[in-house]
Amino acid sequence: DVIPINRVIGVGMNAEEMETNPQLTSYYIQNLNLQPNMSQFENESFDIIFCSLSVDYLIEPKVVFEELQRVLRKDGVCIMTFSNRYFRKKVIQMWLDCDDAGRMDIVASYFYYSGNDDSWKSIEALDIKLPKTMDTIYEFVRRQDLFKWFATAIFRGTWRTDPIFAVKAVKK
Repeated sequence: DVIPINRVIGVGMNAEEMETNPQLTSYYIQNLNLQPNMSQFENESFDIIFCSLSVDYLIEPKVVFEELQRVLRKDGVCIMTFSNRYFRKKVIQMWLDCDDAGRMDIVASYFYYSGNDDSWKSIEALDIKLPKTMDTIYEFVRRQDLFKWFATAIFRGTWRTDPIFAVKAVKK
């Protein structure tokens, strides 16, 4: 299904990345570790919130997740994604102490503890991995130029893709 999109707002720390992202209709430069409140947004102003590859770096996750809940509309969806790659010196210690399933539990607990019993309809963890088939490998290679593919394969020592984990919550 195609979801009509009126606006896509980015919040991030890298101005250059925000400026060059063609998907964004507007953006805010903000370090959520220094300023976890999102006062620039009104209550219940988003249908979908998507956070990619940064939840593991939050040092005030409860405040950030309370804000996500505040700005998300009723029946809105919030999805947090992360990989098993991260900067060891930047992630929280609890992240280092867990395996992938434990990290999904951490993110799910951020949702759970960010509100009261009536905050979320559902919270679910998803392990998203591409199947290891020749078709998957072919598609991976076909979508990239050969040099990039070889550089990636050599750097990682493998041609497999990283697993992606997601925790999805639906607001009541």
